Amino acid sequence: MEDNRIKVWVQRFKDRPTLMLQWLDPDTGRRKSKSAEMQDEGTAETKRADLEYQLNHGQYQQASKLNWANFRQLLQDEYLPGARERTREKYNTVLDVFEQIVNPTKLRGINERTISLFVKGSVDQGG
Repeated sequence: MEDNRIKVWVQRFKDRPTLMLQWLDPDTGRRKSKSAEMQDEGTAETKRADLEYQLNHGQYQQASKLNWANFRQLLQDEYLPGARERTREKYNTVLDVFEQIVNPTKLRGINERTISLFVKGSVDQGG
């Protein structure tokens, strides 16, 4: 029986100050890396085990490299056509205001802080 579990290992690189966690992406076969954010091998091993669990249980989400313009186009092409006209109008209005206030470039740059700034900005604009 083939073992489909993702295995994560701790890797030390001489040119990096911290240890790295690495694994093979099961979809692409490519090596993926994430900083352990530390030099201590014992604590990095705990992070390795946690990451391995998250990867094998669908709980890990890597930041998207998708840029904002492509995200918005995909949303408009794939999701919004199935929505009612008024819903499409609302989505586009909110996205327009979001772009005016936040000016996002990459999807990965949007986090809790970005949303908080958006909410504050839309309140300040009387929205």
